Amino acid sequence: MKRPKENAPLELLLETIAQERGLDLRGYKRGTLERRIRKRMERLKAKDYAGYLDLLRKRPAEVNQLLDAVLINVTRFFRDPPAWEFLRDQVVPGLLDRALSTGSLRLWCAGCATGEEAYSVAILIAEQLGEPSAHKIDIKIYATDNDEDALKIARNGKYSEEALELVPAPLRTKYFGGERGRTLVPKLRRMIIFGRSNLLANPPISHIHLLLCRNVLIYFDQVAQQHILTKLTRALEEGGVLFLGKSESLLRGTTNLHPLSAKWRIFQLREREGAMDKQPSSAAEKMAQKASDELHVLKAYQQSILETVEPGILIMDSRDQVITENEAARRLWQSSDNMTGKALKETALWDKCPELVTHLDESRATRPATIRFECKSPAGLSLSITIKPILSEGSKGQVGTLIHMEDVTPHNALQSTIEELETTTEELQSSNEELENTNEELQSTNEELETINEELQSSNEELETTNEELQSLNEELETTNAELQERSKQLDELNQHYGAMVERMPLPVLLVNADGSIHLFNSAAQKLLGFADPSAAGIRLDQLPLPTAMRRLLAEKHVAVVRAGRPEVLTHRMLETDENPGFANIHISPVLSDRPEHGVLIIFEPFPVAPASSDGKKAAAKTPPGNGRTRSRNNKPAKASRR
Repeated sequence: MKRPKENAPLELLLETIAQERGLDLRGYKRGTLERRIRKRMERLKAKDYAGYLDLLRKRPAEVNQLLDAVLINVTRFFRDPPAWEFLRDQVVPGLLDRALSTGSLRLWCAGCATGEEAYSVAILIAEQLGEPSAHKIDIKIYATDNDEDALKIARNGKYSEEALELVPAPLRTKYFGGERGRTLVPKLRRMIIFGRSNLLANPPISHIHLLLCRNVLIYFDQVAQQHILTKLTRALEEGGVLFLGKSESLLRGTTNLHPLSAKWRIFQLREREGAMDKQPSSAAEKMAQKASDELHVLKAYQQSILETVEPGILIMDSRDQVITENEAARRLWQSSDNMTGKALKETALWDKCPELVTHLDESRATRPATIRFECKSPAGLSLSITIKPILSEGSKGQVGTLIHMEDVTPHNALQSTIEELETTTEELQSSNEELENTNEELQSTNEELETINEELQSSNEELETTNEELQSLNEELETTNAELQERSKQLDELNQHYGAMVERMPLPVLLVNADGSIHLFNSAAQKLLGFADPSAAGIRLDQLPLPTAMRRLLAEKHVAVVRAGRPEVLTHRMLETDENPGFANIHISPVLSDRPEHGVLIIFEPFPVAPASSDGKKAAAKTPPGNGRTRSRNNKPAKASRR
């Protein structure tokens, strides 16, 4: 069927992918396919199909990414629980009954995705069969998908909490373990054979008793669906069951499948089309001689087959009398006697395989059933013994027994080797995962160390910069300290000169702070005013040993000079002191005219009292020599003190 011309670029892309990459998507629904391919193209910023095809050729791994985009694997354990309940109650018991009689059960999960449905049916079979009967049936569960990445997840057998939310708690406890109970037990994992298969291109697996293909056909167009459904039908044994998804329906032309549950899309295969109904025997109308000849021919065929096959064959009638055997049976048991015509308990097999008696009774316990067990031969070989009842037409009764004997020593050795390899593989896989985890942790630690190293380098650079700044600042401080020491030295020298100068002044001098405390005085002042050395607390102007009126006057003038910054002179003031009473001119002036708060200088210019004249008036005071300045009695300057 030709596609519309408007889809020609898409068809060319699909054709090229199928031929060059082996990924055949041509049977998928065009609407869904185009939408998902375009979404992938937008993510990769491919402008058109031709550009995306070039990208596919440059990146081989993009094929898997495209397949993931097209096939959105949305599945979980026991999806649609009522459907699985119907399968468990109405379908599986019949399949197991048939398997117990034939000794074989084959299942196929087509389009298994990440394996949840394949493991679900394995759990269902294991629960229904139970441990005692498990060894009686050769169970094969095949699970196939076209997505290799999905198959890797399935083989790993580890699932998320979301995938397991429909698993009943008892089954989860029984069949899952590992970290947080999300890993399948190895016993269940070994029941399933995973493989890659394309439902459109690859042939189906044959002789299947139960086939699951759920929610797979919905991705394909009608032609592809019919093609796949024909393959699936051909894969089923007569009486086999097909389990589809609830959104899928059978197409026309599949009349040989009838529904067991139309609601849950569970169908059973009838007798295949074209098979002829068995005709009633016409032996009574034929000559007895012809029947006898045919019987001899059949016996010849049977004997030829028995002598050709490798396993040992022994057939008994309903009384356990051997009616047929082959050379292989005698060889396996190292017996030279012919067992044909003898009762089984009279043969060498009865003595050399004691387990045969028990298992023979077991095969006839309730109803005829096939029994398999292993027995050691005289040569030490491991022989697989199958006891299969021979039933009459219509299974009305047992008419004989077939004993099949096969040397499974190489098989057991191979199976043991396979199990050891599987164990080794699992250990290697576990070690590899541990190494990967360790590598990730080391890489993460290395990145953290690199980050810390960079931070330390940055901090070191900052410390070096800070150290350089501190060194520079230290040098500046040392320079400043040196300058301060030099200035302090100069100030000390200046202070010494200043003190010596004040001390050597012949006139009494007081240096008074702005708050009225006497900061400095010379010996002449101490001698004139007659006060002792001041205490550690110092002496104030208003505490001088002078009359109260004079102390108050000096204090007022001191405040006036500090405020105005202009000098004042008190002339001819009477100084009533204990040491030297007399008159004096008192000069009060600021140390600095523009900064009177720095202190006030008070200089006393004393002069003696003039004697009274003949008319009873005081004579004018005589000016002492030296411009009216007086010196101390010993004519030496008084020592200055600073407080």
